[in-house]
Amino acid sequence: DFKAIADFLFYSISVCTERRLNDLLVKSFFDLCKNYGFSWRLQLRHIVTVLQNYGINPSLVKESFFNKQLAAHREALRSVGAKNVSDFSFNLPSFFKTRKSKKSSS
Repeated sequence: DFKAIADFLFYSISVCTERRLNDLLVKSFFDLCKNYGFSWRLQLRHIVTVLQNYGINPSLVKESFFNKQLAAHREALRSVGAKNVSDFSFNLPSFFKTRKSKKSSS
């Protein structure tokens, strides 16, 4: 699956500390995105996952905060006549919600 491979490469790039391997991953990621007829878009869920991998406090990540921040962006898109403005919303990945609820119940 194209998106799964792109996600894997993105997450691998975010944690790879070896310079040559990171360069190879970046090249592979951009070659994949450029040379195939599929699309991959960076979404907030990708950023949240990376931050969580680096140990961000889960209580700092709230959907309402991100959705409020995106409200101005959505309004700017509407003002220039963009379609599908509702696509710009933030929902935490399901695994994050599951992990967060398990931690709070223990």
